[in-house]
Amino acid sequence: ADARGLGIGAFVSIGNAVDVSTNDLLRYWEDEPATDVILLYLESIPDPASFVRVARRIGRRVPIVAVKAGRTVAGRRGAASHTAALSGGDVGVDALLRQAGVVRAASIEEMLDLATVLSSNRRYRGRRVAIVTNGGGPGILAADACEANGLEVPELAAPIAARLRSLLPPEAGVTNPVDMIASATASQYGQVTCILGAEPDVDAVMVLFNTPLLTRSADVAEELITARAALADDIALVGVFMNREGPPATLHAAGIPSFTAPENAARALARAIAWDDRRRRPEGKVPRPAIDVERARDIVNADPSTADDWLETATAYALLEACGIPCVRSRLVSTPEEAEQAQVAFGGTVVVKAAAAIHKSDVGGVRTGVATGAEAAAAVRTIRAALAEAGVPDAARTLLVQEQVDSGLEMIVGVNRDPLVGPLVVAGRGGAAVELLDDVAVRVAPLTDHDVDEMLESLRSYPLLTGYRGAAVLDIDALRDVLHRISTLAAEVTEIAEIDLNPIFLLEHGVAVADARIRRTARDIR
Repeated sequence: ADARGLGIGAFVSIGNAVDVSTNDLLRYWEDEPATDVILLYLESIPDPASFVRVARRIGRRVPIVAVKAGRTVAGRRGAASHTAALSGGDVGVDALLRQAGVVRAASIEEMLDLATVLSSNRRYRGRRVAIVTNGGGPGILAADACEANGLEVPELAAPIAARLRSLLPPEAGVTNPVDMIASATASQYGQVTCILGAEPDVDAVMVLFNTPLLTRSADVAEELITARAALADDIALVGVFMNREGPPATLHAAGIPSFTAPENAARALARAIAWDDRRRRPEGKVPRPAIDVERARDIVNADPSTADDWLETATAYALLEACGIPCVRSRLVSTPEEAEQAQVAFGGTVVVKAAAAIHKSDVGGVRTGVATGAEAAAAVRTIRAALAEAGVPDAARTLLVQEQVDSGLEMIVGVNRDPLVGPLVVAGRGGAAVELLDDVAVRVAPLTDHDVDEMLESLRSYPLLTGYRGAAVLDIDALRDVLHRISTLAAEVTEIAEIDLNPIFLLEHGVAVADARIRRTARDIR
């Protein structure tokens, strides 16, 4: 930190946190006006709900950057043996830190990179970056790094390009990156930086310097310090000095974040801008849908199942009904004759499937497109034969006849109670290929309205929900409502360990759950 010009106001090692926790320190630093950035190294997150509340509040004023150890299985073993902390997996930690407004770093080096930028700038105008360089190759690398991190490298307007052309040699490139070539002087660095920083279509300037034969890095640094004073406060200025000595110390003292590689600079700048953008957003509210929590708890606890603590299918659907979550019309059957009667009663194409809490399609436990009563009876026999061959004959004792849904989009909504961070809510593309598609978002319950919007809008498949290429616009509000109901259920009924609604069909009007697996926390049955 000292080598980067970062002052340390306080350094606290709390060991196993017997009496002083991370949350205590955050509250302490909240009242320290001289604190510019808070850096955390975490192995566990005790009292996650309190951590989110405290970090959200403080992080709107003071950036919080965290390295969380134990990202891998091996790392989690080490963390557990050292702190006796349980780790519920990196996805849950990532969701918790995101909701808390904490900027997560992958390493100590990246944490210091972020601190270097965040301690220099608190306000950022936007994501449009102008790149200044005296070498074409590094300029291209910087542009690639910026765009890879979600920053924009816009082409400069013709009047600005003409102005730059008047200052630079004919061989210089004046689009973006601005390649001043190796003969660039320190004075030209200062002039170009000021011109670009005053341009309305530029929000940040990244300046790259490779030591040539004549121009000295110390002189370039002095020009950048002068330019910094002339720029607006919300224009970011970042230096990259690609030489053995690294950035001159005068830049650190002047509050200009500087690096030795464009990739580090682009990543840190992008994360800092994202922090500023996030803190400007409204905090959001946690909706309270009308759910009878006590009835839901009674339904869960009244189920007689003990094997793996998966609720019986009828109980799972009753729980969803009590929570106001629509399900596809279904009927439990035990014989081929009952399946035939169910299909006739529904009067249309149905799906016949095993009712057990298994991955049905993996073992031949589903038959779709069943159009007659005779086909329904035959489907029961076929499924039972397939499950017997797969070694799970007991899974075919009870089956489900269900109206087939032939429209909408298959989604997944679920809950997994993480031992480290609490109940995680999952939403994304569903169906049999859910793991292959890997298009899901995860947040910690309870969810705010902004959490739900961010989850859905972050999906690669989100355009499919909004009428992609002339397709029907689907009922996103209905899906939002389901997520809030599931979030409330997970937060309030702690007996529930896992919920898997896959698929849940998102329709033009409403939603419908076609398959539900719900597991309660393990019972003490001694």
